[in-house]
Amino acid sequence: MPEARDFIYCRRDPDLADGAVSQGPTSSELTMIRGRLKAARDEGFDVRKQDVIIENVNAAVAASGRPKFTKLLRSLEPQDGLIVCGSTNLDTTQLIS
Repeated sequence: MPEARDFIYCRRDPDLADGAVSQGPTSSELTMIRGRLKAARDEGFDVRKQDVIIENVNAAVAASGRPKFTKLLRSLEPQDGLIVCGSTNLDTTQLIS
């Protein structure tokens, strides 16, 4: 059986990015992502930095219309873990098994 992998998917809302979408995550967004990465590791997930996926997409876009998210879902194996983060609120983090 292949080794389990853990991923974090974070949606970044372009409407809230103050025009900085093309420049990548802002300092506060990076702090939020690092916090979620630490929380996931504290809960026993083994998420590597390269397994954190950030996508610039409005919340109104269905999951099936999010290219990075659908690509990630297609690559998951049954033993893999996925943590999905909303763009701002910690309480939107959920585990999909």
